[in-house]
Amino acid sequence: MKAKVLLIYIDQSAKLGIVPYLSSIFHPYLEFESQLVDEINFEEIHQYHLILFSSALCRTMAFDSVCKYGIPTYQCRRDLNYTYLHKILEIPPGSRVCIVNDRKKNCEAIQKSLMDFGFTQYHYDIYYPGGPSADPSIQYAITPGEARFTPSSIKTIIDIGNRNVDLATLCKIVTIFQLPEMILNQVSSHFAGYISNFMRYINLQINQTASRSLENEKILDHLEFGICITSSTGKIYQTNRTFRNMMCADSAHLAGRTLMDMLKDWNIDLGLEKLMSKDVILIQNNRGEFIDFYFSKCYASAAQESRSLFLTARHQDISAQAALSPTVLSPTDLSPFVEWRDSTAPARMHTGIFRLLMQNPRLSRTMKLAETYGESDYPVLLIGAPGLYQVPIARFIHENSSRSAGRFLYFDAANPFFPTEDGESAKAGGERPYAAFRRMVEGADGGTLFLDHLDSSAPAFQSFLSSYFQEPESDRQLSQGAFGVRIICFTGGGLEERINTGQFLPDLFYQIGTLILKLTEIREMREEIPSFLQFFISGLFPNPELKLENLCSGQLLSFLKEYAYPGNFKEMENLCRYFSCIYSGKVLTLGDLPPYIHYQAADKPEALPLIQREVLSIIGRHPHCGRSRISVLLSEKGISMTPYQVRSVMSLLAEKDYIRILKTKQGCEITELGEYVLTKA
Repeated sequence: MKAKVLLIYIDQSAKLGIVPYLSSIFHPYLEFESQLVDEINFEEIHQYHLILFSSALCRTMAFDSVCKYGIPTYQCRRDLNYTYLHKILEIPPGSRVCIVNDRKKNCEAIQKSLMDFGFTQYHYDIYYPGGPSADPSIQYAITPGEARFTPSSIKTIIDIGNRNVDLATLCKIVTIFQLPEMILNQVSSHFAGYISNFMRYINLQINQTASRSLENEKILDHLEFGICITSSTGKIYQTNRTFRNMMCADSAHLAGRTLMDMLKDWNIDLGLEKLMSKDVILIQNNRGEFIDFYFSKCYASAAQESRSLFLTARHQDISAQAALSPTVLSPTDLSPFVEWRDSTAPARMHTGIFRLLMQNPRLSRTMKLAETYGESDYPVLLIGAPGLYQVPIARFIHENSSRSAGRFLYFDAANPFFPTEDGESAKAGGERPYAAFRRMVEGADGGTLFLDHLDSSAPAFQSFLSSYFQEPESDRQLSQGAFGVRIICFTGGGLEERINTGQFLPDLFYQIGTLILKLTEIREMREEIPSFLQFFISGLFPNPELKLENLCSGQLLSFLKEYAYPGNFKEMENLCRYFSCIYSGKVLTLGDLPPYIHYQAADKPEALPLIQREVLSIIGRHPHCGRSRISVLLSEKGISMTPYQVRSVMSLLAEKDYIRILKTKQGCEITELGEYVLTKA
């Protein structure tokens, strides 16, 4: 005969939520009955082996009456029904949601449970019979089985079902009646299943949201006008690519800054209130373009947070542009070959690339030495591989020198159009190019001349520079640091070999190599590669909080750590730009690498033998197949192998991490690395 359990309750909803649930779990062992707290049959109460109270109030009302019978008692505690919780995610984030139940206290309990469970993206109101009227603008309601109380103005009702008894109550019943613990295992299994389904639904929602967010970002990036969204305090919340391009800034430079702080880079010192007026601010960026900056409107975000929208557009008033344009020296004879960089424009020492160079411990030592070189006025020779940001470093030396008030002149010494063997130029008509170069240097008024790619310059230009520096007046001025401009040069690696083979003039090396700064290549700093990648990803992806580990699969991340990066930082930055363009919210894999990159891990494998390639190909097309199945499929292709021989090949592929051998009777599956290698076979 089954033991009996009595539930004493106050309201009908508690009975409907407790008795059927407990009966479904314990029906082989226990029989459940229920009575209202005001209708307890004390004459028959002795037949029960356990008395449950539906709530704390119910226990207070009935405990004194039933405790004298010596029957064990316990107060039930109830939790959300996890079966239908995923339905709540159909409500748009930031919406106002009405929680509907029979009493205020129950509404508050549901709200607390939802908040504890993580549903914090909504603004909750409560509604119960006899309480305040519901706001007619609310369109969504959540109720635990009490849909009949929902106001008629609410169109969308999410019924998550009656609350269930919590696990602690179930454990108490198992303990009192010494029931098999397997019962709790079954309950836990169902609970885990609900949570697993719930998490899958959340992941689906996250992927869909990420895809929509990414699509919106791409749409914004293709607008012809710039967009900047700030918080109520002026903190930059979001920008599009057009805005960043107009303001000559990247995402890393803007991260964590306020709009007022960013505008100070352009010598505009205004408070947020003034910026939100209807006045248009005219800005000239580093490229000489004139930009109209103005406030558009305020609005509330999905989370009901105040946002301010600012816009930028290219200025169309040519007369105003001409009036504001500064006078810039630009020798017409050399205009195809040189670039003046006006030092009166913001130096922007805190832009993204300088944060990378200054924050990394190893690179910061190079920058400290560069800063020390800036204190003197002697020539500086930068030596390194392509893509090491030699121009920003040269500019950094200029900005930290006594010549920082002067101009910074960039000259590409490898330009094939500048000096030909006979000293003439294909483009520079009129004055001979060397004479024009001499006049440019002597009239530079104390700035800095940066000669890029000097090791790739024509022999005639090298001879000209060496002769020019050896002239009595020039030699005296150069050696004493009083030359017309400060000379900074960049050459690639292997300069000693170029000197020995006659490709670089030895005299010129000794003239410009007073101070030498060796720039470290990425492959010499492999331990820093993850931090470098994270830096670029934070600046290029819409979400600056995106982590490298969440963006890349494990095998892609391993590849990126081992890759040589022959183009150094420029290649790494371009690779991250490529990732930002193809990213759709899903984890990137080895197959997402750009076409020019081949498999270059440190232990790059040899080409797969025919048999291994065939087995790997079959596993790729037939997931979870075993060695017997593989043997049959091989025979269809005219390859005879026993299951034992197939197992040996599978072991070799598993050792190379090309396949993953699963548990018994689950066969095997190809790995991401295996798929990538197969495409290269």
